[in-house]
Amino acid sequence: MVPCPTDLAHPAGVPASRTSPPHIKATRLGDAPAVAAVSITGCTLVALGGAASNEAPLRGPDQEGGVGSTPAAARKPHPSPRPDEEGTLGLVTLKADVCISYAEDSRLRTRRAYPWQLYLAEKIPVKLDVGMLTHDLKTTPDYARNIEAKGYDCLWSSETQHNPYLPLAIAATTTSRIKLGTNIATVFSRSPMITAHIAWDLAKASDGRFTLGLGTQVKAHNERRFSVKFESPGPKMAEAIHAIRAIWDCWQNGTRLNFKGQFYTFDVMTPFFNPGAIDHPKIPIFIAAVNPYMCGVAGELCEGVHVHPFNSPKYLREIVHPAVESGLRKSGRSRKDFTFATTSFVVVGDTEKERAEQARMVKQQIAFYASTRTYEPVLAVHGWQDLAQKLHRKSVEGDWQGMADLISDEMLDTYAVTATYDKLRDKLVERYEGLLDRTALYQPYLPNLDDPRLPAVIRAFNG
Repeated sequence: MVPCPTDLAHPAGVPASRTSPPHIKATRLGDAPAVAAVSITGCTLVALGGAASNEAPLRGPDQEGGVGSTPAAARKPHPSPRPDEEGTLGLVTLKADVCISYAEDSRLRTRRAYPWQLYLAEKIPVKLDVGMLTHDLKTTPDYARNIEAKGYDCLWSSETQHNPYLPLAIAATTTSRIKLGTNIATVFSRSPMITAHIAWDLAKASDGRFTLGLGTQVKAHNERRFSVKFESPGPKMAEAIHAIRAIWDCWQNGTRLNFKGQFYTFDVMTPFFNPGAIDHPKIPIFIAAVNPYMCGVAGELCEGVHVHPFNSPKYLREIVHPAVESGLRKSGRSRKDFTFATTSFVVVGDTEKERAEQARMVKQQIAFYASTRTYEPVLAVHGWQDLAQKLHRKSVEGDWQGMADLISDEMLDTYAVTATYDKLRDKLVERYEGLLDRTALYQPYLPNLDDPRLPAVIRAFNG
């Protein structure tokens, strides 16, 4: 993946995208002198052309005048690349008339492609995950094996009524393929040392299938449920990540532990307390993020972000992605190094009655989240920020039905996907194409994982 040059992404007279320029990956197809596949932000486009132009083609990042160099250098003539060379457009020449830009719905459009025509050839898939629906440690082995057999890509455990790590410890030893992770475990309720130990053991037990997902939780829960100090959540989260990685480095590489920060200090690690090296020490860290600051922390320091289920494509496109990409640039990484994950509100059913019942419950859940000031940016991007105060007042009064009544059908369509089972995958992919890499189905009611309609949905996502 290499960044698309700005002069091609945004030619004169064409408004720049609100997000960063798209990314391209090119592979020459066959022996035709002007045929190449171009992968752009989750889509693969094929460029077909006739005779080669006198203008120089795009080149790979390892070539003189390649992508990332100055526009003048990029227009220098150069020899054609080898047929098997990736990261290059081969003999294909994209003129300045070719405009690749983001449309408002985040799909790619072409303004003009003379003499080329770009068309959709293949889409990079969005993976379907599932949440841990049982925390009964006696039934977890059967549950985890069942989830793996159904074909879900990752099993996520959350910190709500139970400890999020214990079921994953059991799942790690009773499954062999499915990925495992927390979505999320609270970060400030435990010392980074404790979190580092738990993640280290889970990574070892799962043979590298574990992802550590962390979140700050809100002020009231930290102070009144966990009785821990809540201060500067963004900087403190960043420091906790640095501390955890310093501890892991000590265990894996024998590096002297000497971490001193504003919030945490770790400088003692004797052999008696050191668990030693493991086979899969590069444990991915995802963090939950809502506001731009935390999204930037995710992009700079993490392998992925847990986007809150209360989201919309517009919010992802205008708030989350630009902030994450800013963080990625600070760390010298690109979009291909990062994962956007979420759980999506869905109203799914094959009859009007089934969907109507679910819509009411989803509206209640949306109202619950929208009543919390933390999630106001998700409303504000659509101009609905005033709704938060009304919902908050009703929540204080205990008027839960009144809260749901304030969520209009337009809001439901904005924050949730409504579909029949056979159309669910297509609707989700259409909604999140290029914006998310993996999702799970958020159903406020207890879903039936033995529903005979589900296997086809899972296969449509994960193969």
